[in-house]
Amino acid sequence: MTLTYILLFALLVAYVAIKKPVEETLFFFTKDSFKDLMPQFKEEASIGAILYLDFAAFEFATLFAGSYSETQLAAQILNYNVMGVMVLPMLGLNSTLTTYVGNTIGEGSVKKTSQYIKAGYILTAICIIVEAPALFFLSEQFAMLYTRDRELMDATKQAERIYALAILPDFITLLMTSILRGIGKEHTAVAVFATGYYALGLPFAFFFGNILGWETNGIWWGLMVGYLFNGIATTVAFLKVDLGLQAQIISERIEGKINASCCFEEKTQVRSEGPFQMIELKSIPYESPESPGKKLLSP
Repeated sequence: MTLTYILLFALLVAYVAIKKPVEETLFFFTKDSFKDLMPQFKEEASIGAILYLDFAAFEFATLFAGSYSETQLAAQILNYNVMGVMVLPMLGLNSTLTTYVGNTIGEGSVKKTSQYIKAGYILTAICIIVEAPALFFLSEQFAMLYTRDRELMDATKQAERIYALAILPDFITLLMTSILRGIGKEHTAVAVFATGYYALGLPFAFFFGNILGWETNGIWWGLMVGYLFNGIATTVAFLKVDLGLQAQIISERIEGKINASCCFEEKTQVRSEGPFQMIELKSIPYESPESPGKKLLSP
């Protein structure tokens, strides 16, 4: 796996260096590279935290299974692998939809934003309609991809069917979080994920699996509580958003960043006063390349 990651990284760097899809993608660091780094990190952290909180929750849930029998622990790991395969198309849609929604609402086009969101609805519905019944009714076939042990297959089948029921709220959550991230409501999505998984899902998973002794099935029923909360909460959060108003807020945010990042050109003027020469620095406001003659800052 490590070699795979290294190879993928090398191929990506080679592609950027040779094809140059975006100019100045590869560059050496300068002192300006670290300017306003922390404010940017604060904004990006909330966006990345959504995926981190999601995947970390399942890793913690697998730790709960460490005290189970070998069969139950293996069933938890196998079902986690199956879930990972099932969720990959939605993760791809999640990233793509966030990009398109973010670009269009940044342009102030509410109509295009709505069109991309509707496309997200349709693709998510297709994934749910195809994947949920397939996993529920073909759970034994999925389990057989990993093992031929009858006891382990039965335990894995039960867990798979529980997740098949959870696909609906899980995929709705992924859809809504991608939209919330794109329209600038990533902090809301992070708060929902933290609550759904860490205040509800994981505690219930531990209670059902370890306290009541339901083991692997208990973990997935507990996570189901988190899935349901996340799906409902993210949907309500999105429905309360006025896209027109949000587009205006984002436009003002972008304009503010442009103004904040503008710099002054300094011109040195030398003037003589008697026997002395006075050096005077005069700041000239930077003009936008896109709008020549438009002063973004006044001196």
